[in-house]
Amino acid sequence: MWDFSDFAMTFDNAGYLFDGTSPTPGPPPVVHVNIMPNLTGLEYPMALLALQQVGILVPGALGYFGTYPVSIRWQTSPFAPGTVLAQLPIPGTVMAVNSPLTLTVAEFPMAVAFP
Repeated sequence: MWDFSDFAMTFDNAGYLFDGTSPTPGPPPVVHVNIMPNLTGLEYPMALLALQQVGILVPGALGYFGTYPVSIRWQTSPFAPGTVLAQLPIPGTVMAVNSPLTLTVAEFPMAVAFP
């Protein structure tokens, strides 16, 4: 028969067993926060690249049937076609990976041929 009477077991708040001594403090955990950059004035492909670089747009995490999170609103504008005019959410917003967002982009001119 084993005698465990002098074996003191204590658990911390998370339920992990430790020997009763205080743990050595380590570095704080690294928390990555995705903050929406200002995309206004960028060309649409560059805006998508910026979203990928900050970790908001991760196409590989969408899966086979995933819905692409970027919606485009086309708007007539004096700016160059393909330029991002506005965005929702606004710059500085904390975003989860592949959260839905809307970019308002200057539309390309439409040409109609008449016979």
